[in-house]
Amino acid sequence: MDIYAVAGGDGSGKTTTALNAAVAFRADGQYAAVLDADTSGNVTELLGLDHEAMLADVIDGDADVRAATTEHELSPASVPESDLLAYRESLTEDRTTFRSGDAETAGVEGTDFPDVDAVPVIAGWPSERGLASVGTEVLADVLQGLAMAYDAIVVDTGGESVAATAPVGVADGVVITTTPDETHVRTANGTAIECQRNGAPLIGTVLNRATDRTDIGGIAEEVGMEAAGVVPVDDRMASLEPVRYSVPDAPAAKAYDRLVDGFGDWSRAVAAEARGAADGGGPSASASGDGGPADDGVAGTAAADEGDDGGDDADDDDEGGLLGRFIGD
Repeated sequence: MDIYAVAGGDGSGKTTTALNAAVAFRADGQYAAVLDADTSGNVTELLGLDHEAMLADVIDGDADVRAATTEHELSPASVPESDLLAYRESLTEDRTTFRSGDAETAGVEGTDFPDVDAVPVIAGWPSERGLASVGTEVLADVLQGLAMAYDAIVVDTGGESVAATAPVGVADGVVITTTPDETHVRTANGTAIECQRNGAPLIGTVLNRATDRTDIGGIAEEVGMEAAGVVPVDDRMASLEPVRYSVPDAPAAKAYDRLVDGFGDWSRAVAAEARGAADGGGPSASASGDGGPADDGVAGTAAADEGDDGGDDADDDDEGGLLGRFIGD
């Protein structure tokens, strides 16, 4: 079982990234769950869930992990038809570089929904103090009990100072969300530095709310990490979350598929690097161009995701070249 933590500042898209990544995993045939480790319960609130218990109760011995897990049903009937129709109609009129509509407007009956009937959500902690008191080994032991149930757990972390918390400590890989907003970029950079100091295995940054004018390479450089994913801005989809289920052909939904594919590439690169080290050396994963961890932790540019041409493409950001590589068909 792989554990991926999503960190970042408030409003940078942590929750939607974690939720849609879990749905993307499940749409790919993998068993995945979301761990709502934000003490504000953002995933729980977004989906309107009511948990019997939380991981805090599990750790205290007052409940088992099944009581802390709620299956959020996903079905065509749960998708608001009027919102979906309005979204698709607007797509047909949208002629920007990154959002082009279908020739026909499809409602619920015309949407090819993924073969996903639910997404499990594990409730975390009710308070920052409770979360801070949990040791990494304790949480790892609890989550290990889920290894037979899930292929992946995506953690929605809480707040900005999360690098030293157990949900990040147990993660096999960490992504840090940002938007083009300078405040979010600075927060992402600070989180990346903090994670590096605590030895967290960093995958890269996820740039949310990107437009055709977004300088992806420049933002990635400011954050100090490679771009692991780029999700185009689309304010019309708020009522359709998780969009990876509700509008599977939307550009944002496809971006989450690419993000999850990148998780897998990164994990395989790490495993290959570990095998190479165990065998007495060999090229590092980052040098192979497979999207593996950078040699120096927090480092790199946005261009390495596809493993071709390196940083030269960063000069094409304002022409849509690099963003097109992340979210194009």
